[in-house]
Amino acid sequence: MFETIFLHLYIFNMMNYTFFKYQILAIALFFLSVPIAYSQALTMPFYEGFELGTTIPTDWTQEVVSGPDWIFVNSGDADAGTNNAVFRSYVAGASGLVTRLVTPELDLSGTDTVVLKFSYYNDGWFDFFYHQDVLTIKYKAAVGDDWTTIQYFNSDVSDWTQVNIVLPNLSDTYYIAFEGSSNGGFGIGVDEITINQGIKITTSTDGGGAIDPSGEVYVPIGSSPRFNLRAYYHSRISELLVDGELVAEAVDKTLYNYTFPSVDAMHTIAASFIFSESYNVTTEAVPSDAGSVVVSGNLFYGETVTVDTWLSGELYYFSHWTSNGDSISADNPFSFVLTSDTALEANYKLVNPALTLPVYEGFEEASTIPDGWSQELITGPLWTVGNGNSPYPLEAYSGDNNLIFRSDNPDASGIFTRLVTPTLDMTGVTTPVLKFYYVNAEYFNTVAHQDQLTVKYKTAYYDSWTTLATFNTDVTDWTEVSIVLPSPSSGYIIAFEGKSNGGYGISIDDVTINEDDLDGYFITASTVGNGSITPSGEVFVSNGATQEFNVEANYGYHISSLKVDGATIADATDASEYTYTFESVMATHTIAATFAANALSVTVLVTPSSAGSVSIQGELYYGNTITLWPMTAKKKAVFSFWSSNGVKIGTANPFIFTLVSDTIITAHFKKKGTMRTEFVTREVNENGIENSLIESVKLYPNPANDNLHIDLISDAQVSVFDMQGKLLYAASMTSGSNSINVSEFNSGTYIVKLQFEDEVITKKFVRN
Repeated sequence: MFETIFLHLYIFNMMNYTFFKYQILAIALFFLSVPIAYSQALTMPFYEGFELGTTIPTDWTQEVVSGPDWIFVNSGDADAGTNNAVFRSYVAGASGLVTRLVTPELDLSGTDTVVLKFSYYNDGWFDFFYHQDVLTIKYKAAVGDDWTTIQYFNSDVSDWTQVNIVLPNLSDTYYIAFEGSSNGGFGIGVDEITINQGIKITTSTDGGGAIDPSGEVYVPIGSSPRFNLRAYYHSRISELLVDGELVAEAVDKTLYNYTFPSVDAMHTIAASFIFSESYNVTTEAVPSDAGSVVVSGNLFYGETVTVDTWLSGELYYFSHWTSNGDSISADNPFSFVLTSDTALEANYKLVNPALTLPVYEGFEEASTIPDGWSQELITGPLWTVGNGNSPYPLEAYSGDNNLIFRSDNPDASGIFTRLVTPTLDMTGVTTPVLKFYYVNAEYFNTVAHQDQLTVKYKTAYYDSWTTLATFNTDVTDWTEVSIVLPSPSSGYIIAFEGKSNGGYGISIDDVTINEDDLDGYFITASTVGNGSITPSGEVFVSNGATQEFNVEANYGYHISSLKVDGATIADATDASEYTYTFESVMATHTIAATFAANALSVTVLVTPSSAGSVSIQGELYYGNTITLWPMTAKKKAVFSFWSSNGVKIGTANPFIFTLVSDTIITAHFKKKGTMRTEFVTREVNENGIENSLIESVKLYPNPANDNLHIDLISDAQVSVFDMQGKLLYAASMTSGSNSINVSEFNSGTYIVKLQFEDEVITKKFVRN
């Protein structure tokens, strides 16, 4: 290009040397004023994910108008990968601070449609619109052109959001700028930039709903765009056609998302919607004189409808809902999503006269739950009556029958039903006692297949259930249980709740409820901390009988003390589990276990060993939070990353983790290059020697407890942030001695940012 220009000028100006001389000077000045791109223009497809750590990608540039710079960080929440670009000013009340992040030169010639795709967020400060940063997308078709705005984004966007933009005026010397403008918001993030040939996807609807994005949508070839369908009020999707093919699972939905996988050709997506007529919800009380049902909600497709029962008197209580004879819920009120005409029956049961003590039930009415007893079906199955429950037990404890709760599905998990006694009148009773026998065997001796029996009570029908005792250990023989019933009342109810986890099932027999029906003594078993004792609570033991208690610490803990009747059992101390046996019980006893976290070790290695050291903060016990602070020993070293067992685990400084085992971590340091952790302004003193502005800023004492003193040689805007970037303090300070009251700060490390007229300095201080 240069040779052609000079040749023409020479021919034209041979007879006018003076004019030729000034032409050369003008051309030289023009080229000196225009940046020259030395790298070859990049072609499509173009991708940038900012995964080069804190380094700006190759051939990208920044045009700083009024600052600050775009930075490249591992925020822990990138849209993809680990890093993304961030534009943010930490100056409170900042307004109109602008910097452009500019792509390399791009050759976008040779195709009619090119699409820019990227993800961004732009969080407003406390939802104040006047503290909302602005992201503007600009372009120029040649290096010397002015920037032209394509689109800007100035609304509060707190989650990563994808954008597709069709680029105008394509050329072989194309530039795109991501211009950040700070207005005191939480900053702008940009990630996953793709530029490629555009593929057209045509969307259409019949007006009963919407598709977003809509119309003729251009996306980069190879991308996987998502289209969101939403039916308007009282409508639903009747048909969704993608390239003419029906997407069956979208039919009758009010909301649906469709994603095209890796597009490489044009597509169509067309949605049809239909208006949902109102539906009928009919209800019936069974029996009809027991109560009534109130229906609330809009009776249209997809709407939530609630049904609630009302009792006509005190003879009945609500039991459960059925539809077409099938039990569907015991909730009252009951809510469901309406999709068709629906008929519901509210089932009531007679309130039987309360039974007085003593009460005995041996379940001898074959295959029938006793009169007055009821079941609260949650997820099933029902309790049944039979002789034994082969193989555990082979027969009833006494008589011919016993209760059985069992699921024959070996993979059953968490399905349960309550068997409820009749109402019990315990007026005037001081110490009612529940006795029964039970079996609860593991399936093939596997803890994962252990069913659970829970005994619950409530003092009135409409109260909530309260747990009395839980039995979830392997019991293969009939075992007696005695429980003192708390808070006796005139409307007392007891529930035996069976929960199936694929075990052999639960069997119960010979249930007795009587006053002071005790032929033995209680042992009170209790725990403090992370562990268990089985059985627990008030455990009844017959005269002269033997009772075992199994004490077990949770993972990461140990028994710190086990006391029986106040005396310490030395053998149990520091054990993870222990069994204590009371022999020939002829008196009341207590057994109390206390647990403590295990002491663990943290070993920190440094590589290279002379580069620095690491401070460990936190008590070295299981479950505690440990903080590692890397500190350099040499000015030419800088902390790089952490590893464990040869695997990189993070770059955080400090590094915080929960201690769950003996741990070995390596801190890696590297030579400090051109990057600086603090911005430095240099000035010349009266003797002509450069001084560092950063060296003139003094923070003391450090660590600080009450007041942090700051000595300045010129005025500055001072801000204090915690390690998560939260602004805690901001003020203007004048040259000389200043101070900040930090007595209300929590213990930890903080960042002090000092904004001078031309430069920024950051320093750390520690609050003890």
